[in-house]
Amino acid sequence: MKIAVILIFFVALAFNAEAQKPLSKRDIFQINCKTVVQIYINGNFSGAGFITDADGLIATANHVISTPQSGFKEYAQNISVLVDGNPSPYATAPAADVTPDDRVNYDSAFLKIEAAHLPHVILGTWDEINITDPLLIVPSWPGM
Repeated sequence: MKIAVILIFFVALAFNAEAQKPLSKRDIFQINCKTVVQIYINGNFSGAGFITDADGLIATANHVISTPQSGFKEYAQNISVLVDGNPSPYATAPAADVTPDDRVNYDSAFLKIEAAHLPHVILGTWDEINITDPLLIVPSWPGM
């Protein structure tokens, strides 16, 4: 479940299961835009992630929540997450125990916030994607 999780998110939602026709990039954005979160370190915007389940599990990149001074092998202190529709950020911490070398090699990380009933992406399976499938990234910046 390393870096490929992000790929699965965007590609698995590229098809409408009922109509069996591809969704447009606009459709994919509209379905998932409220699942994208903003991640802050010590109150400063650091990057984005996305909610993977209604109880607050968030996927992001390791470089977003780790320190450059440690060669991205140590997680930063004071990580918070801003979720769409909630004006106050959630305090959080890494959710998975990953070795420092894996943090650098795979550049993926998971956070957990104490929340429920959150909008979340519907992740697909490996048999739903091919290596050549297109990738859509839904970004998030402060103030959006």
